[in-house]
Amino acid sequence: MLPDDGTASLGSDADHHFDEARAFWELIPCAISLWSRERSYCLLNRSAKRLINYSETDFLNRPSLWVDRIHPDDQQNFLKSQERLAKSKSPVQCDYRFFPRNADSPLWIREISTICQGKKKIAWHILSMYTEISDLKATKTSETKDNHIANAAKLLTHEFQNCVHKINMELDLAKLGLRGKVKRSDLVSTVDSMNRSLEDLRAKLVGVEEDRASQNPLAVLDNIVQKMRKELNRQRINLHVVRRGPLPMVQGDDEQLHSAFERVFQFCGAMLKDGGNLEVEAGPKELGGQVYAEVKLTTRSVAFIEPDKQDVFQSDVGIEGGRNEFGIDLAREILSRYRGQISFQRKGRNRSQVTILIRASSK
Repeated sequence: MLPDDGTASLGSDADHHFDEARAFWELIPCAISLWSRERSYCLLNRSAKRLINYSETDFLNRPSLWVDRIHPDDQQNFLKSQERLAKSKSPVQCDYRFFPRNADSPLWIREISTICQGKKKIAWHILSMYTEISDLKATKTSETKDNHIANAAKLLTHEFQNCVHKINMELDLAKLGLRGKVKRSDLVSTVDSMNRSLEDLRAKLVGVEEDRASQNPLAVLDNIVQKMRKELNRQRINLHVVRRGPLPMVQGDDEQLHSAFERVFQFCGAMLKDGGNLEVEAGPKELGGQVYAEVKLTTRSVAFIEPDKQDVFQSDVGIEGGRNEFGIDLAREILSRYRGQISFQRKGRNRSQVTILIRASSK
């Protein structure tokens, strides 16, 4: 842990160790920060500064600035999470909208924080890690709109059923002579009109599932491979792609699928410390009579870094947690909305495999 805010000289040896610690701190790929107990000063790594467009000096003696930059609707949620953090020994998670400096619109951020533990008194009280989840929240917003439409359709269907039931009752009463005679031509015209309306409603309800555009997962994969190849080469990771045939079309949002695939590639790249091989195999797969698009990403390296947790989807906080485990967690959440899933397997000390399965669309 970095010893203090770095404003005072620590002596030649201590200064040297502090510089090494600070250099390592800046290499952490995820956005991460350290806060004093009163949040009167902090330490942000390069990724955090890039995410929020603020530096440590902006927060110096301004403990309320972070909360002020949170969307008003999310501030109470954040403050409650800080109260839980003060009483808990476990990490606390909070999702909120944050306005970076000079930004007109906020980013959705997932913050996971923990209290710094140590036998000796240290300057830092809270360690926080931030992941932008704007893409995930956009998917949830779209689903909420879909739910409103579905509820409206159910209400309309119920009203139609009541209408038909009422007409049947009117006809029964007319037959019994308890009401005046029914003008058959008007009634038939009304029933025909209702029938056309019901047909229109049925067509719309059938089209709800079809409205979600079909995407070609192989095209998404090719785009991500092209985008990630340069970065993987820089990490001395050899990328090899094998296509076992055309992948079936899947339903989903193109940007969301790209985001999920990219997060999985970043996770696999982070599993290789000093380079290695990343083998990607894509093809159709049949399970239980249903066809899926399958993409397997296998990492191989002598310097393979094993995740500390049994389940990489159960995110934790710490320096080791910065290896994009949050990214694959979010990717799984995104794909689950499109009938997809992600699994992770260790295949020995130097080999692991991430498998993406997305159910084929009905088109």
